Formats: sequence, C-alpha cells, structure tokens
Amino acid sequence: MSIYTLPQEVEKALDLFYSCFDEQTGELIVSEEIMNERQAQLDELQNQTNEVTEWYLKDRANKLAYIAGIESEVERLQKIVSSEKKKVSRSENLLERIFARLYEWKPLVIGSFKLSYRASEAVMIENEAGLPKEFLRVIPESTAPDKMAIKEALKAWINVPWAILESRQSFSIK
Repeated sequence: MSIYTLPQEVEKALDLFYSCFDEQTGELIVSEEIMNERQAQLDELQNQTNEVTEWYLKDRANKLAYIAGIESEVERLQKIVSSEKKKVSRSENLLERIFARLYEWKPLVIGSFKLSYRASEAVMIENEAGLPKEFLRVIPESTAPDKMAIKEALKAWINVPWAILESRQSFSIK
C-alpha cells in the first residue's frame, strides 16, 4: 500500500539500502562497504535536492500505512479463527452427546473417523496444606503438590490425606 509516490531513482536507492539488512532481525547482512556504498547513493541524491528528506518521510509514511493494513488483516483473521474454533467446540460437544446417548460410549468407526472414550486419572487435592511433606515439591520460594508421586502412592493403596484419585473419560475423535 503506497500513499505517496517516490521518484524511481530514490525508491530504487532506498530499496537497495534496506536490502542491506535482514527483514526479521534488522541485522546487517552485507559488508559494511556495500552498505556504505548504498548509503552514499542516497547521500548523493540528497545533495542533488532538498526533497530527499521529504521522500524519506513519505517512505516512512508508506511503511506505516502498510503495517496498519497488515495489523488490521491479522486482527480480522484472528476473529475468524476464534469463531471457527468455537464452532468446532460446539460440534464436538454435540457429537459427544450423540455418541454417549446412541452408542453408549462403545468405540465406533464411521467412514474414516474413529469415535471413542479414553480413560484417564487425575489427582484431586482437597487441601494442599494438609499434604505430607513427601508429597510436596519445592519450587523456588514456594511448594506445590507433586501429583505424580501422589498418584503413584494412591495407586499403591497408600493413604495420602486430602488427596483422591479421580477416574475420567475423555472423548476422542481421530
């Protein structure tokens, strides 16, 4: 998007100068000698006319307008992605209800899709302060429950106060 027209020789000189730098990092990617030559071309143009400074400003304005257009498009696309993700989530919720009601959670293959439930377990902590110290892991300046150690202990029928092992079902579409 260009809102100003730059003379071709200035635009070409600017493009050559900008090509001295990596577009992502801004680091110099050519020798300093080449960059200095390209800078000299721009300086020579500036010596020919005082309008070059205005051309620099117009080039900057063009780039800002281009960036604004890109940012606007990114925002529009992010809204579309968010909307589509919500639609997928609603579709999955509907499929899960249908699967549970009609097929009673039995694995099912329909076309190239496989519907199933995956059993999993999760440790639920009712009171962190009541956990024995051997079931806590130290994080700098704090502690947190070591759920893996707690899970292993609960599976081995060791009593861990304030912790329970909960069985869960996860709906899966492959």
